[in-house]
Amino acid sequence: MHLSTLTRSLLLSCFLLPACGDDGGDTDTNATDSTAATPATPATPATPGEMTDPAPTDPADTDPAPTDPGDTEVDPTAGGDGQYCQEECTDDADCTVMGNSIDLTCQNGRCTGEGGGCADNNECVLMFSGWVTDCTDQAGCPGQACIDTGGGVGKCASVPSDFLTCDQLMQTETMYPAIEGGMDITVCAQLDYECKDSVCTNPCEADADCSAVPGYGKCDTGSGRCVCADDAGCMAANANTPVCTADGFCGCAEDANCTAAMTGDKCFSGSCGCSGVEACTNDKVFDGTEFVCEGI
Repeated sequence: MHLSTLTRSLLLSCFLLPACGDDGGDTDTNATDSTAATPATPATPATPGEMTDPAPTDPADTDPAPTDPGDTEVDPTAGGDGQYCQEECTDDADCTVMGNSIDLTCQNGRCTGEGGGCADNNECVLMFSGWVTDCTDQAGCPGQACIDTGGGVGKCASVPSDFLTCDQLMQTETMYPAIEGGMDITVCAQLDYECKDSVCTNPCEADADCSAVPGYGKCDTGSGRCVCADDAGCMAANANTPVCTADGFCGCAEDANCTAAMTGDKCFSGSCGCSGVEACTNDKVFDGTEFVCEGI
């Protein structure tokens, strides 16, 4: 879910009511007419049919903006009724991935890291290098290497070869000690991410740093984020995310984008959401969670 992310414009709903305009000439005439004191005379300008520019008083006569949230797209960050597919856990065991622990716990029904995110850069290396399988010796990592990622914690890591290079994995060759000790092993690691404010980020410095991310070819140097530049770039990257939102991410334009991408059935201001849990048909990230359709 970019749910680090999910920012995802305020919905303006108002009734457009024309200003009520009385005929000033008629009013002044009645005020100065010497016959105005007779009971029958004032009733004449009060007849609606003779008013020059009346304002409609029946809402059915106007063309108001829809007030039913279901009739329009709603920005959930602005207090709207946006509902999103989320994975709900009941205990820590639900938060494993392919049977492996990735050091996440179940807090308030959601799988999250202790303290809400990363503690140091090493945690980001483990997460983005794909080192999720625990091991205690080399035999536990067929085709890979069992390395000590710190504190005696063994993880299986890819080893560069003539058939698979670190560049192909968009990673860098680096040395880590073998879990048994005694030697260092060259493995592939993703070293670009750093832990900032408990979040792993890969800060960009120029547009060229974002060239490998389809649709996100512009570097926001203030935040270090790769963002979209325009709708055309988003459309070229993915027809189901054709809109470059104000927050810099490529999002949906209509409900059909979400159903086609199997990420929900409702489009809320660029973010795919759901009308009910039955719309949550995409693959789950965690082993033991269940989908719920709820507001953020």
